[in-house]
Amino acid sequence: MHDRLVLGVDCGGTRTRAALATLGGRVLGVGEAGGGNPRDGGEAGTRDAVAGAVEGAFGESGLRRGPVVAAALGIAGVATDGERGAVRAALDPLSLAPAGSVRIEHDLRIAQAGAFGGGPGMVLIAGTGSCCYGRAADGREWRAGGWGGRLDDGGSATALGLAAVRAAIRAGDGRGPATVLGERVPRTLGVGDLRGVLRVVEGVGYRGRVANLGPVVTEAAREGDAVAVAIVEAGAAELADMVAAVARGLGGGAGGLSVACLGGVFRAGEVVLGPLRVRLEGLLERAPEGLVGGCVVVEASLPAVLGAVLLAAEVAGVGPGELGAGLASEWATRRVQNS
Repeated sequence: MHDRLVLGVDCGGTRTRAALATLGGRVLGVGEAGGGNPRDGGEAGTRDAVAGAVEGAFGESGLRRGPVVAAALGIAGVATDGERGAVRAALDPLSLAPAGSVRIEHDLRIAQAGAFGGGPGMVLIAGTGSCCYGRAADGREWRAGGWGGRLDDGGSATALGLAAVRAAIRAGDGRGPATVLGERVPRTLGVGDLRGVLRVVEGVGYRGRVANLGPVVTEAAREGDAVAVAIVEAGAAELADMVAAVARGLGGGAGGLSVACLGGVFRAGEVVLGPLRVRLEGLLERAPEGLVGGCVVVEASLPAVLGAVLLAAEVAGVGPGELGAGLASEWATRRVQNS
């Protein structure tokens, strides 16, 4: 067994990333593999994705593959004890760490741990789906959203994309205002005309293709298209509602109501963040007693995979304060080297 080494794994729907680190905060290797959400490919798919990413991390480190002191994994699509148990059983053959030293969490938990260096705060995620999760200093936690594209996921790339499709077909029918989305939606989806979008939104795997329209909407909003602006503002309102719900659930105790925004939708920058901040200010001004102060949007301290490393170190008896600064320095150096 590799003494004083831990593994962190961020297993998402489209990508799995593993990091091998020392308990002193040095990142030795990072590996990547495809998506491993068990709701997409079953527990066997999760095992294969984790195995590939871990192999890559050891490969970059130059160390021989073997068990570490502790491992923590954030797995997309894992929310119940039953789902954790099924994933744990599937991962047992990988021998990542000794029995009892492998921690299985949902992906939001490791994202929050990374964003705030193991401390309190909220993460708002808007990618293919959307969700907000927060954790208070006393360990209380709350989440809102994350119910999937058919029921919820407001403000996500999928939701923005579906709204764009609706706007495009209404404009085409003459039932809605003109918008550049009328041309850009079918072009992005790779169909000849608006009638062709039915094959996409009613087909298998529609979420990924529709989510590709998210950047199309935000770009059109940046250009001043009124319909796109309205779609983005409605999405920002949905996201702000999630943050407010989590803040209420935590009694206003989530790190002074700090929220880190993660996911592809936020790559659009101020066109999304601007209306989100406005909406948050309005919601929190009318907040119930016990939820006081403003909500500050902050940058994540560490990526989710290093949040998993922090949780793995916790299993090994090392607190985040002892590890976070070293990981942040290591990760900053890696970003500079890879830029």
